Amino acid sequence: MEKDGTVKYVTMECACGGKARNRASNVSKPRPTSKTDCKARMNVMLKDGKLCNKEVNESVRRVLDTNDQAGIRMNNSFHTLVTEAGGFENVPFREKDCRNYIDKARHLCLGKGGAQALFEYFRRMQYKNDGFFNLMELDDDDRMKNVFWVDARSRGAYNYFGDVVTFDTTYLTNRHFS
Repeated sequence: MEKDGTVKYVTMECACGGKARNRASNVSKPRPTSKTDCKARMNVMLKDGKLCNKEVNESVRRVLDTNDQAGIRMNNSFHTLVTEAGGFENVPFREKDCRNYIDKARHLCLGKGGAQALFEYFRRMQYKNDGFFNLMELDDDDRMKNVFWVDARSRGAYNYFGDVVTFDTTYLTNRHFS
């Protein structure tokens, strides 16, 4: 809350958030609860009476991308954005939001020719190994969406053990968020 009593930032949480507590006075007839300790929440900012999500808009993303490619540190990029906006109160996102955007962009984009190089590697592996199989899915900007591959040795291990190993490459996407 601001000094003048106005609310500037609000955290909206799921109605099922929190832990269930038995509030019934009659323990033999407990009332059902919808509390499931749901962690879903969204931080928003009130601006001109409207709720604004802390989203890094397209023009800011372009600046961040350009500065990142030029090797400019994130704290300097963010400070420049704040200065241009006339202060922190005029920026609807935090430095952490900018860091999250850049981290996500770095993780999703392959280097120039990276998808083609992976495709060529898979093609060579299929030529050398009859049991090799792969699928690649790219988006319109040549960013990797999904990759699947398996070779004869992996197939044999699956037949013997019955397990599959997957890699979640998104686990570091929001490491600066908390």
